[in-house]
Amino acid sequence: MGPYLRKGSASNLHSSHSPSRSRSQSSTSHLARNVTPPTAASSMKTVRILPVFVAIDMLAVSLVVPLLQTYYKTAGVSSAMQREFLSSAYSTSQIVGGLAIGLASDSGMMTHRSILMLSFLGSSFAYGMIGFLGHSIYAIIASRIIVGSVKQTMTVTTAMLAKHTSSEDRTGYMGLLTASSTFAWIVGPSLGALLYKYFSPSSPPIVACWLFIINFVLAVVLLPKETETHATRKKEGDSNSRPLLKKNFKLKSFTENLHSCFTSPELGASVICLLLFSWVDRATSYASLGSFYEDKYGIETYQRGYISSYQSILLFMVQSRLVRPLLQYSGGECRSAFWGAVGLTLATVIESWATLPVFVVVVAPMVALSVPLIGLSLKSLLTKVAPKDAVGSALAATDVLQNAAAVTVPFYRTTLFTVLDWVTQCLPEGKLFSLQECSNLMSGDPEPFIWILCSAFHWLLLAVMFRFLLGSIECDDIYLDKSIEKNENKLKTT
Repeated sequence: MGPYLRKGSASNLHSSHSPSRSRSQSSTSHLARNVTPPTAASSMKTVRILPVFVAIDMLAVSLVVPLLQTYYKTAGVSSAMQREFLSSAYSTSQIVGGLAIGLASDSGMMTHRSILMLSFLGSSFAYGMIGFLGHSIYAIIASRIIVGSVKQTMTVTTAMLAKHTSSEDRTGYMGLLTASSTFAWIVGPSLGALLYKYFSPSSPPIVACWLFIINFVLAVVLLPKETETHATRKKEGDSNSRPLLKKNFKLKSFTENLHSCFTSPELGASVICLLLFSWVDRATSYASLGSFYEDKYGIETYQRGYISSYQSILLFMVQSRLVRPLLQYSGGECRSAFWGAVGLTLATVIESWATLPVFVVVVAPMVALSVPLIGLSLKSLLTKVAPKDAVGSALAATDVLQNAAAVTVPFYRTTLFTVLDWVTQCLPEGKLFSLQECSNLMSGDPEPFIWILCSAFHWLLLAVMFRFLLGSIECDDIYLDKSIEKNENKLKTT
């Protein structure tokens, strides 16, 4: 969406409305008389309500997402290619919607408050379509496109948190957002499974629809109006804020954000590693396979929700207790990312022969330990090697690039499914089929054992790439301080 406001910007804006300003300046227009920047009380009110929004929002999402494959089957999505097309449509709509909403925000047409309300209202409509029209494949397609286009909850709440908090307090409040999301993903999948089994298959998306409506009403009632616009500041005659406005508006453009990702080799390597991790994580995902857990472990479809809740509990324990000590023990972010990828390789290999108890006791904890270790290491590394005034821009551009890379995942997976199916089914007993003929014959997912081994190869290759790309970065504080200083000087010169 755009870079976070720097520390002190809120106080600068507040000073422009101080009592010492003349009466003529404070009443230049009706808009200026009725619009005030966020006070300390309103900022604290906003900060306190944001975790509630995230918890309700993620609870609604977690009710439905683990059961999406079931709704796809009900709507007539019978092949892996159709399912991957839905995934591609969702990722594409995320990019288009994110860019459109970002432009509307940059131009002053929408505030964070209005974007958040649009996210809640649009998501309610989209999930309601699954609940009431889930038998129609066209309703499913429209639902995924709509929710992908308007769903900006985490991005907007993070930006609002950055705006209303100081740099010293921001980390703690960011932790509250993460804890709210994690709590929702612990409760939501199991609750969705119970609703699906004991009430009706349409209950989870209908409940999610009402939860989004509740969030929308809370946003209307509790969030103070954000009315700080470029035009308002100009009318108020705050000449000191004009250079800052021009700079912030420029940094919000995607081109400038993209440029900020590659101001140094270290920063470029960090961004590329984040993109590779996000891409491989999506490409090897089991959750998006139609019947992986059912075929591998012999469970019922609704029991996916219980597995998802268990994995969320493990993630919460790891994020709250183990990740930071492991980062320090492993010797820095670079080594942590590498060993995390190695851990995922080993976990996937073990899963190839694991039973359900082994998956629960061994595989799931290893995955829960490795995934956040890689994610936190790479994000922490990016914030350290990036110039201080370009961190927000680099993160925003990385988010867009991750969505863009996600669009290619379904096409890659479809091709990979075809190749694996050709190897395992189209060549038995000397039968020869072309890849096109085998693609026409393919109706489901590859065998779980073959897919697991293929995933292990992906994680091993990622570990090698981490070693190559991050091997030249010294993850010690002295080097990072020098790197930041060098990047800041380079950015100023540019």
